[in-house]
Amino acid sequence: SGIPVLVSALEDRNHDVAWLAAEALKKFKQIAWQPLLHTLIRNRSNSVQFRQGVHHVLRNQNAVGFGDLLTALMKALESGSVHKSSAAVANDILKRMKG
Repeated sequence: SGIPVLVSALEDRNHDVAWLAAEALKKFKQIAWQPLLHTLIRNRSNSVQFRQGVHHVLRNQNAVGFGDLLTALMKALESGSVHKSSAAVANDILKRMKG
């Protein structure tokens, strides 16, 4: 699928491209979570634009058994100074997905 390309596009210099990528990723729902969260953990958690894109993608997504972690991740992403906590929560979501 084109999910990895869309994840990369969240950091596009053109805001419209980044927004459209986020909108497309939202439609994949949980299918997009793994590549999105792996990228957040790996190297993008210091990018404000990327964190905002992840927030946009995951906002209002509901998945049984993930509400607590999604809420925690949203708060971590909104807190501009806490990069490590967003990566930690993203890691917890990935672990729970492997369940």
